[in-house]
Amino acid sequence: MKRDVMGQTAIDGVEGLNSAGELGEIGGFTGSRQLMWGHVLLLVCAVLYLIWWCIFFRPNAQVKGGALRVFGIACILVAAVAGIAGVVLECFGISKLL
Repeated sequence: MKRDVMGQTAIDGVEGLNSAGELGEIGGFTGSRQLMWGHVLLLVCAVLYLIWWCIFFRPNAQVKGGALRVFGIACILVAAVAGIAGVVLECFGISKLL
């Protein structure tokens, strides 16, 4: 057993778990890098959500079909995926920094 800087004990050979490939790191990104990309994905989510909202909830505008409706639906679907991925990256990034 070894003691680290904070006085916690570690089993011999296990102290190197913070290298790339650990469950907390996605694609070798560090915690701060995961936070950055999580923020970027959440920004993309917010922008796409606003575009979707403007398309479908404009005053005096009805979207009944066509390319604008398909674009609006694509925006909300991509926003949902980007939002979920952003939250996942944020959680992994925060856990790496703790």
